[in-house]
Amino acid sequence: MDRRSAFKTITFALGATIATPTLLSLWTSCKTSTKSTDAGLFLDKQHLSIVGMLSNSILPLSKENRVLAEIPHFIDLILNDVCTVVAQTNFLKGAQLFEQDFERTFMKDIQGANNSELETMLTKYLSVSPEKETAIFNLIDNKSTTLNNTENYIYNYLFFIRKYTIWGYATSKSSSK
Repeated sequence: MDRRSAFKTITFALGATIATPTLLSLWTSCKTSTKSTDAGLFLDKQHLSIVGMLSNSILPLSKENRVLAEIPHFIDLILNDVCTVVAQTNFLKGAQLFEQDFERTFMKDIQGANNSELETMLTKYLSVSPEKETAIFNLIDNKSTTLNNTENYIYNYLFFIRKYTIWGYATSKSSSK
């Protein structure tokens, strides 16, 4: 028997034996989750759906664009891992007040909202004068523990969604293609 070929065979077999468990665990961990309708880390299923509808109204993308489906999960991740408890509480309070305002305006549940209704609501809150926008940004940037009225909670909620929708899209790999 040729020593060189035996040495090559033994080395290859030893390398394959060592690398196989590592490669198998890597391949099994690379599966993408198909459970996009499940609740997020911080938001429940209903809030995640509403954030998805709002982010789609803020930044309409084609249905084939995978980024569109991932933006609500990105916002949920930011809320869970980055935001303080105060910011999380303000977000949820804003969400609740926005839903109530939607229901008062259109006399139906927000889950049944269509794009034109959401755009009407977004226009109501996001199309403001530059002076009012500056005042809102100052209020939001102040990181106040309590916002003083209903509108401020809703502004905080919608500006948060708008900011991270645009940020999530701009920093995603799919947006650069």
